[in-house]
Amino acid sequence: MLREILVPSQNADNFLKLYKGDSPCCGDSANQCQQVATYAAANGLTAIVIKDKEGNNKTLTFSSVTGAANVLAALRTAIYAEGYEEGAPDSFDGISVVAVSTNLQVTITGDLQVVSLTHSGGSANFSAQACDQILRCDYTIDNYAGGATNTLRINGVDYAVGAMTVTVTAEATIEGIIDGHLATAGIGGSSTVTDNTTDWTVVISGAKSDATITLGGTYLDRSNCATVFE
Repeated sequence: MLREILVPSQNADNFLKLYKGDSPCCGDSANQCQQVATYAAANGLTAIVIKDKEGNNKTLTFSSVTGAANVLAALRTAIYAEGYEEGAPDSFDGISVVAVSTNLQVTITGDLQVVSLTHSGGSANFSAQACDQILRCDYTIDNYAGGATNTLRINGVDYAVGAMTVTVTAEATIEGIIDGHLATAGIGGSSTVTDNTTDWTVVISGAKSDATITLGGTYLDRSNCATVFE
């Protein structure tokens, strides 16, 4: 996670560095948030616009770069020079660049507020800051028999799923019903339903970690929990 070094001029080899967000002094607080921007990978990236310490836009420029690895290196060099580094907690990369189809997706996580990217095709604005860290998990039930009627129970409230007849009921139909109930219950996530010809497998991905979920009276197993910014 990107952290702003409270005293950027200190020796770079210091074992312990105080970050602005960890300082007990008044006015030294810093929010840890995440922002995302996407642009066409074919375009050369030449700058990133950030918010400086006074809240004004500041443009950091560099030679045109393409490719995820080169873009990441250029962003690190420019941002680190402004007094930031990768610091604790380290559960998130402060700067991430990944290919998504024909685009590059740049994710900035930490104390730094970013505005936009400048590339040969124009500019790409970063999303609004997501500053709430939510723990989300997957919920799974295997070998579920299904039947004419099925009840999904979420945090003590029953929701009708309808028929789940193997080799008959469409998987997409069931997924649509379950996803609607997840949204209504306010726990988020999405479902993947698999017809195994003799029984069903239902996986709910990315639902809130504190949810209690049963299907047909059987509890779904919780796994793969991870913190996300929202």
